[in-house]
Amino acid sequence: MSRSVLAIWLLIPLTIISLAVIAHTMHRQFEKNSITQNQKQLLTLAKSLGKNLKGFIASINSEMNGLTLNPIIAKSIQEKKAEVPFLQSWYLSSKEVFREFGASVSAVYLLNEKGYVQVRVPFKPSWKGENYADKPSVQFAIAHKKNCMRRVKTSSGYLSIAISYPVFDQGTFVGVVRALVYLESLGNIVNFVNLEKEVYTQIINCADGSIINHSNEKYMGKNIQEVTFKDTPLQEQGSFQEIWRKISQGEQGIGLYKVTKTKGLILTPSEDIIAFSPVEFGEELWSINITMDYDEIAEPIKRHEFNLSILVLMVILILGLGLHAFYREQRKNIKLAQEAKYFAQLAKSAEEIRRKDAELLHAARLASLGEMMAGITHEINQPLTGIMNYAETALDFLELRPDDHDSIQKNIEKVIEQVRRAKKISQHLKAFARRGEGEHSELNLNPIIKKTVQFLDIQLKRYDMEVVFNFGENIPLVKGNQIQIEQVFTNLICNAIDASTSKKSKQIYVQTKVSSNNEVLIEIEDQGSGFDSDTANRLFDPFFTTKEVGKGTGLGLSISFRIVKEHGGQISAESELGKGTRFTITLPRLEKESKNE
Repeated sequence: MSRSVLAIWLLIPLTIISLAVIAHTMHRQFEKNSITQNQKQLLTLAKSLGKNLKGFIASINSEMNGLTLNPIIAKSIQEKKAEVPFLQSWYLSSKEVFREFGASVSAVYLLNEKGYVQVRVPFKPSWKGENYADKPSVQFAIAHKKNCMRRVKTSSGYLSIAISYPVFDQGTFVGVVRALVYLESLGNIVNFVNLEKEVYTQIINCADGSIINHSNEKYMGKNIQEVTFKDTPLQEQGSFQEIWRKISQGEQGIGLYKVTKTKGLILTPSEDIIAFSPVEFGEELWSINITMDYDEIAEPIKRHEFNLSILVLMVILILGLGLHAFYREQRKNIKLAQEAKYFAQLAKSAEEIRRKDAELLHAARLASLGEMMAGITHEINQPLTGIMNYAETALDFLELRPDDHDSIQKNIEKVIEQVRRAKKISQHLKAFARRGEGEHSELNLNPIIKKTVQFLDIQLKRYDMEVVFNFGENIPLVKGNQIQIEQVFTNLICNAIDASTSKKSKQIYVQTKVSSNNEVLIEIEDQGSGFDSDTANRLFDPFFTTKEVGKGTGLGLSISFRIVKEHGGQISAESELGKGTRFTITLPRLEKESKNE
């Protein structure tokens, strides 16, 4: 084995390892960025919901404060009136105020300084004289002469809020106004914009962990830790315990904790992304938690990993094919040299002829290989060199300036740009070997034709040929698969090159225009060898070729015919033996028009 072949064999594993490390680093960074971005979105949402809840609390306090300061209330308590029209009017109007929050005032009480009921709206004689001094909010208002808001449970099991405000008459404490606000749905208070992802909200009491509100009603009133560990018994509890510690202390933040999801009858390890933000509710501290399943962002992360893997495999495949071709060529050369040496012993003249034939064949093969390797190596080495340089610079920044995130990000973005460039090159190479995959999109044909001709620039220069463009203006867009359309143009232009190599005219004409029936028309014309009517009848048949044995598969035109048909178009050929050929393609236009460059 020659030193050059040995060096290439040693270079390949190093290249593979480097590509794998770069791809893995890029994927981990992409995953981290995706998680962080979604956590920030959830935190922004949690803060917004907190503002909604604070707005509700502010509305309650505003209504109650306005009621308490009205002198009619103090007078009604002192005179022990059984009915107060003003209080009845306030009760009806407050119901409208709270309705937009999914709440309603179920009852309003006027209590004297000892907590006995003087007035109740709606009016019920049976409540007259009852003592509410043992109610927590009333007890606080009497003792501290301050307003108090407490969360209470009604017999229905739904959440209600008891609000007690002290009432003064010229600075003298005379009683308490107590209102019971029934929360029909906290979901109306914490309404949020749809993120197009499955998320669920919780409102948690930071003191004891009780669930005040939940997207799933079955969890209402339960303890958040008990629910979490009971429903997902195989999770790592430590990751959630640290998050709960922050929530219980009234902190704001984001987190990621491991859980176990039940899918059918199978327990599957997973993760939840969470954001939490505290809200003061009267004497209590609540936390609004918004949680999203990791599976909601797993698909783009997996797709990114798959794309990177495909790219690395394509680069490895290209390098492997190049090495294989080079190694086979080396073996053939050795064999030819041995044959030449053997036949040299038979006759000196025969040996000289055979030696020169072998040298000519060797030169032709090396020239062909040089063209292939030069094209592939030049195109691939540029993005690979860029990837290596930017990646090394990013690693230097991580070591020397880890806080310079902008520089690190820019280098990583440069790496991604070079990877995309290499991917684009590999897609062009694949287009020659097999049918391109991908969805149909809007296509601007003029730039696509130019791009195809640029890709064939080496072959054109080899035969000193020129492509003359005559692009029409205002050519409509078409809908199709760009790789497949490029393959059609590549096949036709390559055929034109082959047909014109022995002709004086070295020009190939490409024209685009709008046909009489408003379709997009593309013409590719050469002045090459042409063909007769018998050939024209079989032109698009699979495996039919007019090229020499070993130079054509007979599949190019049949594949092009099928691609154009699948795009709803037509392809035809006009030719005259010895004078040239013109291929015409028509494709249906899109209703939406756009001018080509």
